[in-house]
Amino acid sequence: MLKMGKQNVIVTLLGCCVFCGLYYSQQNIHCSSPMSKKDESAEQYSTPFLSPTPTSRRKGPLPYKCGIVWFYHIPSTGGSSINRWLRKYQKPANGNITYYQSWKVAVTGGKFLPDPEMYEKKYNKGMETYIQNLGPNEWRIAHSHLTNNYLNESDDILNLWRTTVESQGCQLINTVMLRDPLNHAMSLHKVMKSKNSTRDEWTEHLKTPTGLGKWHTVLDFFLYNNQFLRNHPDYPNPWGRNPFNVTKHEKVRRAMEILNQHFDVVSIADHAQYKHDILEMTGWIDMEIPHSNV
Repeated sequence: MLKMGKQNVIVTLLGCCVFCGLYYSQQNIHCSSPMSKKDESAEQYSTPFLSPTPTSRRKGPLPYKCGIVWFYHIPSTGGSSINRWLRKYQKPANGNITYYQSWKVAVTGGKFLPDPEMYEKKYNKGMETYIQNLGPNEWRIAHSHLTNNYLNESDDILNLWRTTVESQGCQLINTVMLRDPLNHAMSLHKVMKSKNSTRDEWTEHLKTPTGLGKWHTVLDFFLYNNQFLRNHPDYPNPWGRNPFNVTKHEKVRRAMEILNQHFDVVSIADHAQYKHDILEMTGWIDMEIPHSNV
């Protein structure tokens, strides 16, 4: 069994559970955070992680020769900067790396998309084609955002992607950028102002576990994306935000399980370390990450 390094989870209550983790293992998953590892507030929430799975362990020396860099983009985490940086590599002088995305704005005219799973299925179908026929020295980039992956129910899909890529002698590098709850809330507040929204509307969804508010936490988006009108017959509480009405502790446990099983680079508001980890794994040329949003 692979021995993991120090791991911590920070859980903060902001009406609803918000999560951020100091998630680190030299041998397995890269994770970085500007917060000191000796922060007492982190220590009091220290919790063991699930053991890493074979699908998330490193395969061979770095840098890898070929593969897919997949970025799961949570709103208001600095993800736009990461996405702009990744798109730089599309230019021939920077690597001529292909790029895939297919997302849809989740709320238009004050209403949620009536069938968000249609867009998720469209994205996943495109990914199934996109990860095929990789060249022996070829890299590709994929960006997942609004209405795309509903990670709480995507284990089979993520496992299939990894198996498909690795069967070609390449590597799937799943990545995500998280943000501490306070800065994430402040960023959403600026978005709220730009959309001429109100504080009541912004926080309404926090009053109940399954509310349909436009504004969600890092943890909510990581698990459920923003597919608020997603509904299955086995959902005891309809719609996509926490349809099983689980506790904040279970939500954090499930999020850590997904991170541990499927993600290779996990960063907490540390763009420099995120870039370092990607370049170490891919061997791409070094380019600055531009600043976007708030």
